[in-house]
Amino acid sequence: MITYGPGYDNSQQASAAFRHHLDEVAEICTNRFLGKRVYEIGAGDGAFLERLEERGIDARGCDPASDGMHPLVDFVSFQMYVSSEVDVLLLRHVV
Repeated sequence: MITYGPGYDNSQQASAAFRHHLDEVAEICTNRFLGKRVYEIGAGDGAFLERLEERGIDARGCDPASDGMHPLVDFVSFQMYVSSEVDVLLLRHVV
């Protein structure tokens, strides 16, 4: 298990180019996953999950490096959800 310090933040949301990239990827996901339950491994601060939800996708995720404050992001390892009933496991920013 990786342990992150209290000040760790790998968000790239300050970059307009990265936000544009996220919107493009969210649109691709919408075209492929609308109507499916999506679970993102390494969901970070939940910003991408919010983009998916805005497009009508049932999305949730996990990230042990998150601050544990976002309602869509579980502050645990994905191993707790291996047996969860989801249609899509998304590893957008992990692999």
